[in-house]
Amino acid sequence: MTATDWSSLISSWLPFFVLIAIWIFLSRSMAKRGGYLWGSQKELIEAQVAEMRRTNALLERIAMALERDKP
Repeated sequence: MTATDWSSLISSWLPFFVLIAIWIFLSRSMAKRGGYLWGSQKELIEAQVAEMRRTNALLERIAMALERDKP
């Protein structure tokens, strides 16, 4: 193979290899952080459970108020 063949081969495959390298780097860095951008899965679930509890408490208050106001 001549030098121009090698340069055309490298220039055509280089973006592909760069994308693979970026993908591997991001995969490993996200795995070290727990795999999520905004925190670990446990933290997300705990926040969701807390929000559901607040919503349930508000819905119970609304239901009690409606029961009270029944004729």
